[in-house]
Amino acid sequence: MIYVNLYERQGIAMEENQNQSPEFDEIQPIPRRRRRRRTKWQDFKEAYLPVIIAVAAIILVITFIVGAVKRSSANKKPSDPSSATVPSATANDSLQQEQEQLLAQAKALADQYDYEGAMRILASYSAGIESSTDLVAKYNEYYTAFSQLVAYNDISKIPNLSVRLLIADYQRAMANETYASSFNERYLTTDEFSKILQQLYDNGYMLVSPHDLAPSSEGSDGSAAVSQGTIYLPADKKPIVLTQLGVNFFTYLVDSDKDGLPDKGGSGFPSRLVIGSDGELTSEMVTADGSTVTGSYDFVTILNDFIAAHPDFSYRGARAVLGVTGYDGLFGYRTDPETATKISQDYYDAAVRDVKPVIDKLRADGYDIACMSYDYINYGAKSLAEIKVDLDHWNTEVQPLLGKVDTMIFPYEDIGDKNLYTGEVYELLKSNGFRYFIAIDSSVSSWGQLGTSYARMMSREAGGANLHSHPEWYQDLFDPASVLDSSRSFG
Repeated sequence: MIYVNLYERQGIAMEENQNQSPEFDEIQPIPRRRRRRRTKWQDFKEAYLPVIIAVAAIILVITFIVGAVKRSSANKKPSDPSSATVPSATANDSLQQEQEQLLAQAKALADQYDYEGAMRILASYSAGIESSTDLVAKYNEYYTAFSQLVAYNDISKIPNLSVRLLIADYQRAMANETYASSFNERYLTTDEFSKILQQLYDNGYMLVSPHDLAPSSEGSDGSAAVSQGTIYLPADKKPIVLTQLGVNFFTYLVDSDKDGLPDKGGSGFPSRLVIGSDGELTSEMVTADGSTVTGSYDFVTILNDFIAAHPDFSYRGARAVLGVTGYDGLFGYRTDPETATKISQDYYDAAVRDVKPVIDKLRADGYDIACMSYDYINYGAKSLAEIKVDLDHWNTEVQPLLGKVDTMIFPYEDIGDKNLYTGEVYELLKSNGFRYFIAIDSSVSSWGQLGTSYARMMSREAGGANLHSHPEWYQDLFDPASVLDSSRSFG
């Protein structure tokens, strides 16, 4: 018997890094079949049945041949080559193709340590998995690998690393008289981010989603619940959450004359995410000579490229949490209603239309999208009335484009101390559907809290100044000295 009900194990809760495999209630390797004792009917079948069948077959063949000859002589017509039909694939060929497809699908899941999903795929073989030695062998291989995974279920011990938009052209960024100092202190370059990803990978870290760490659900009465989740990683892997802040590609970074079009007067940042000719996400950028180019110039495309080359950097397809505001559009598209007045209604309508496939693709790729307030304000210091106004703008202008968003990133202060959330502000956020909360505290290596209806984490923000002045904050993740561009200068 094969046990393939893979997602209903209960009561598994092991401490982080405990080198012990999970208990298996319903997942089992596929056993070999046992021989049954022979019966008299089996002896009869082997001794006499073949002879009876052979005689009957001979009689039927002779009858068929005689009839066919008579019909052919009575009504013979010339053959028509155009009427010939191509024989269909045999059942064996079809089953072989199905096996190959299942093996490929299962491998893609197993590469991201979703061994449960891989086994489920293999067990769906239409002819029965026991009939294929290849599928059985691969199933049991994944079962063995799954049994050796280590469980993590303490959100407070999972690090969260955040970065802002990436500088693609550092010299252009430093030429901006108004913002050069801020860019140097708070932002990373594309090369620096690529180095961080490589070091995280080399140091055994693996991307996970807050939704896997703490699954949420809603009761029939609409009540929210968040429970402790358990993820399973190889013994040499460690979980980490990756976050990007302000993924709006703000106007002041890319559009020097504010006419709605990125230009060469921008500060060396990509201008927006777009869908490439291959159907994948890419980033668009205007170079110093005014040319528009596409490529991996931002966080999302660099991360996607890295995961494509290292699929085991992502746990079950997890990517990152992308935090956005609403006042200056989304992902480089000016979808804020004021754009219709500042530029034109047609321009605004096109932005709303064109951003939707980008949002769909981000979600399909495994990204979580989070609210950073509509106006990038400090919820920890604002009154309840001010927060309500901000959320009204979000719900009216942004949520219709993004759909459901259940994650809030506080760009400034958290709404409470490290005790459990209570009070009117939290209840307001809860009533607006927020279940996951991320606050910024770069000095804290990891911190998390699980309430009955929410999960919250602290994130370390990695910017130029922090990596330079406080390398000790990041040493467990990567080596800041080897990451920072040598051309940087800090006063």
